Amino acid sequence: MRIGLAGSFAILAALLPMHAVALECRDYSIQEAYWYYKSQPESYILVRGAFTDVRRKGGSGAQPLLAARFIGHKASRRAFDQPFETEVILHLPDNSLNILVDENGNLLSDYDPIKRAQELLGVTGLIWFEQTAEGYKAEEGLCWPLIDSDPLSVKQALRCLNGRYCPEE
Repeated sequence: MRIGLAGSFAILAALLPMHAVALECRDYSIQEAYWYYKSQPESYILVRGAFTDVRRKGGSGAQPLLAARFIGHKASRRAFDQPFETEVILHLPDNSLNILVDENGNLLSDYDPIKRAQELLGVTGLIWFEQTAEGYKAEEGLCWPLIDSDPLSVKQALRCLNGRYCPEE
């Protein structure tokens, strides 16, 4: 049986769900992150450093509550040069696209937040911390990195933090 190109597309279209949702992430920039966090009702600080000592603090199953030690610096007008060390709650949601379904139709994933947290250890960069009543929280997003490790972002971040040239994109 031969199926022409148009017939192949018709078969493929019949097999696809009726409502497909496309995810489109814009390119990350420190300026866009700055304006985003500035517009939020919560309070955020931008720090530069790295996580150490990631550990499970609670939670269950596929979504454990993780904590880590952060060692680094907050910004002054000239540099990230004010020593800063704190415990941080890490929120690492399952943003993977490796979705599996079990025999009962339940969605599963091979994403491991503890393994992801271990990958973050020792990576130095800029990190946004939400200030909460309990302390600090860092959250990994679907489209933005938890840690901006690009050295060029540091200078631009300081410009934004100090009210200098920081275009809204």
